[in-house]
Amino acid sequence: MEYELNDLVEISQLQKLLDDFYVATGVGSGIIARDGTILTSTKWSNICTKFHRVNKESRLSCIESDRHLLEQFENKCDMIDYKCKNGLIDVGTPIVVEGKFLATLYIGQILFEEPDTNYFKKQAKYFGFDEEEYLKALKEVPIVDKEHYTKVLQFLKSLAQIISEIGLRELKLIEAKKELEISNNRYEIALHGSNDALWDYDLINNEFYASNRFIEMLGYNLEEINDIVLNNSIKLNSLIHPKDKNNFLKKYFNHINKKTEHFASEVRIKTKSENYKWILIRGSSIWNKDRKNIRMAGSVTDLSNKKELEVLLEDEKYFSKILMDYSNMFVCMWNPDGKLLYVNEYAQSILGYDEEELLDFNWMNITTKEIVNLLLKCLDANFTNNNIPQREIDIKCKDGKTVTILWNIQIIRNEEDIARNIVGIGVDITYKADAEKELMEFFGNISHELRTPLNIIFSSLQLMEFYFSNKNVLENVNKLKGFEKSMKQNCYRLLRLVNNIIAVTKINSGYLMLDLQKVDIVLLVNEIVESITEYIHRKNLDIKLNIDIKEKIIYCDPDKIERIILNLISNSIKFTKPGGTIFVNLKDNTEHIIISIKDTGIGIEKDKQDIIFKRFTQVNKSFVREQEGSGIGLSLVKSLVEMHNGSIKLKSDYGEGSEFIIKLPINNMSCCQCDKNDDELLNSKFSNKIEKINIELSDIY
Repeated sequence: MEYELNDLVEISQLQKLLDDFYVATGVGSGIIARDGTILTSTKWSNICTKFHRVNKESRLSCIESDRHLLEQFENKCDMIDYKCKNGLIDVGTPIVVEGKFLATLYIGQILFEEPDTNYFKKQAKYFGFDEEEYLKALKEVPIVDKEHYTKVLQFLKSLAQIISEIGLRELKLIEAKKELEISNNRYEIALHGSNDALWDYDLINNEFYASNRFIEMLGYNLEEINDIVLNNSIKLNSLIHPKDKNNFLKKYFNHINKKTEHFASEVRIKTKSENYKWILIRGSSIWNKDRKNIRMAGSVTDLSNKKELEVLLEDEKYFSKILMDYSNMFVCMWNPDGKLLYVNEYAQSILGYDEEELLDFNWMNITTKEIVNLLLKCLDANFTNNNIPQREIDIKCKDGKTVTILWNIQIIRNEEDIARNIVGIGVDITYKADAEKELMEFFGNISHELRTPLNIIFSSLQLMEFYFSNKNVLENVNKLKGFEKSMKQNCYRLLRLVNNIIAVTKINSGYLMLDLQKVDIVLLVNEIVESITEYIHRKNLDIKLNIDIKEKIIYCDPDKIERIILNLISNSIKFTKPGGTIFVNLKDNTEHIIISIKDTGIGIEKDKQDIIFKRFTQVNKSFVREQEGSGIGLSLVKSLVEMHNGSIKLKSDYGEGSEFIIKLPINNMSCCQCDKNDDELLNSKFSNKIEKINIELSDIY
């Protein structure tokens, strides 16, 4: 705080004090501010007031003398007597308040001995003074005892300093009041701007104060609030929402018991309109020397808007989480250290890990080094591309399977353009990769299935052409008949392949429908087995039919059922060695008919049983396999069974044989139907069972 002596003391009062002091003691005095301004002057000598400080030239000597004294006091001299430039003695002492030099208190002008009259005559002549009057004024200057005047000066200094310090305290008080007023104004503005309410509870006088905002917030008037707080503790207790009461009271009593310096609690308070309102209540206490709580005060903040926003935010977060969890996409987020922060439920369900396992996981264990290096590259400060090209990455699932994910990666940057997070959104394209793989296998199988019979037909035609050209037909009739039989079988094989491809295409596009009829399933199965028995015996195999009922009428498409059974028997023939047996069983299960085709063949390995019904899939994929097939048959069988609202499953032990079990509903009118001519599109030229058998068994050599 900057101040001068005249800021601390009323100068006119100080002048009067020094005038009175002169009357009592005969001692003249003066106070000069540190900038040279004369603040007071009491009975200064006429030689100064009428001569030295009036004349322009001699006045300069006075000012120079004053400045010299000020410099001495600024250098912290405590008291000084000084012969001025005009030949008189000044005795002075500094007035210092709180270590700050403000002014100089002088006693004088005086002489400590008789003056040199000749010196002053010369000075009168030099400055042009009237010598007689000048010397007369000189005689008025008192000749004093130095020690006596020093004591007087010290007294006046102490008096002036006391007055100054009183003034300083007054000034500080005024400044403090101003600061307090400014602070209060700021507090009021801030309080109004923050929309908070104030409360003050005087426990000694049992008085409660609530601000207007407090009254406005809860809807009660001041009288009602005072009555509730001071006289009705039950009512006060009932205003707090039951779910918030325990938490509030815990924090409140922790504070009352001096465990905390203050308390703050978010609670719902019942307003006068009987509605609950969210508020934040804060408070602090004052304790007396006996550690008794004598006063409490605090604020109340209306949290209604905040809580509404929190609810909306939670709804948004929940909605966003639902979208991410059930969007059939992988959603992941990594931090700048490459640590996984979030993974959605869909990704968890595909990978087989829970969230805790994935967040604490070393991703190198389940994916390629490529994706890890990509993440680290994205987080590099020198990497500026925010959009990363799509990447297909293989990831290992918990069960050991591998899924292929098509990743889209986006870098999230802060205002300083530093990578903060990486968001990865991935689509499971395993089915696409598998489909492409299956399709390639299918093309390989189809090319083989087409090439083999065509080669046989072409070779047979060449041999027949050779015999005809050499006119050796009669001698080689038996050979020609063999060629004819081979060509016919391979034509059946080609036709079977075409029929299966057409059927699969129709099923995929939804154009293959059922021709449901009332059929005696016992008779139908019997006829199929009888029609194929001779062929099976020729393969040195046995077939046994076990039926536990005489008749059972069900709704089905007889042509599709025949195709299903022939396909399964064909598989049994292919993979059962000579001397083996094929079992066809039919059982009535009240609401379902159970048909099983079982053999004593080579069986199917456990790890291959999951893929046996997949389209274009074969257990033996080698082109030098013992048996032929396109990989369509069992997939088609499964589709035809399911079109009947039925199911098919496999039981097999490798080396001991296989059993296919078909479950068909008896009342099956809910299946899709079509015109009875639909199946003729597949076998229009071969309507009898013999032809159908020849087609279905055409790939058995």
